[in-house]
Formats: sequence, structure tokens, C-alpha cells
Amino acid sequence: MLTLAVLAFALTLPATFYLFAKNMALVAQTWHTPTQLTIYLEDGISSVEAEQVRDKLAGWPEISKVRYISPDQGLEEFREQAGFEHAISLLDDNPLPAVVIVEPGTQWQAAEAASQLAAQLRTQPEVAEVRLDSDWLQRLAAIKQLVITWRELCQA
Repeated sequence: MLTLAVLAFALTLPATFYLFAKNMALVAQTWHTPTQLTIYLEDGISSVEAEQVRDKLAGWPEISKVRYISPDQGLEEFREQAGFEHAISLLDDNPLPAVVIVEPGTQWQAAEAASQLAAQLRTQPEVAEVRLDSDWLQRLAAIKQLVITWRELCQA
């Protein structure tokens, strides 16, 4: 009985890893999540000024897409999420800042390049904060590399 259990485990483990690697390789080939940078603008910036920032950033060659979210739009999106309607009704004022979502161009998608772009964006006077989860990007790149390596080993 113990021999059967060991044999089953010995055959199941490599098969499971192979199927996992094969599926992850397919996902890595077809799934491309572009890097996004979230830019929080200074408090008190008018919507006209925020749209000027959006237009200025849209002209940067490093940036492929720019989306402006006003504080009111942000509050409305937050309200639409389940469970937050009551909490939002308790607020006197809208605490959300104006936000610009930036999608870098193809050459700026890598973690290091996206970090450089975030540093450039932080120097803009209207920008209060730039969020880029570079740790997540580095982990994603490591997972992709692991899957590619595993796939190459399985095909050899």
C-alpha cells in the first residue's frame, strides 16, 4: 500500500508541475498587462489645470495613454463598488484627489524603465504622488522567466 502511494506521488508531482508550466507559458504568451502609473495631483488643483496636466503628459513620447479621473468621478466609481455607499454618505466633503492614469509606451513597460518614468513624473509641479508597484512588476517578470525556463526544460 505504501509502495502504491509513493508511486502515485512520484508520478503525480512531475505531471502536475508540467501541466502548471505549460498553462503558465500559455498565459504568459497571451496575457500582456501594461504597466500603469497612477498620478495623484496636488490638492486644490482645478479641473482645468488637471486637464492641462493630462494634455501635457499625453504629449510625452514615453506615454501611450493618459486618462484623467476627476475627484467626482473617483467618488462615483468608489460609490459603485459594493459595500461603500453607506460609508461615502457619511462624508461631508469629497476627500479624493484628481488622478491621472498613465500607460507608458512599449519601451517603458519594463520595471526599471517604468521606475525611471515615475521619477520623471514626480518632478512635475502639479504632481503630489506617483504610484508604481515595481515590486509586483519584478515578481511578474521573474514568474514569466521561470515559466519560460521551465517550458524550455520540458520541451528538451
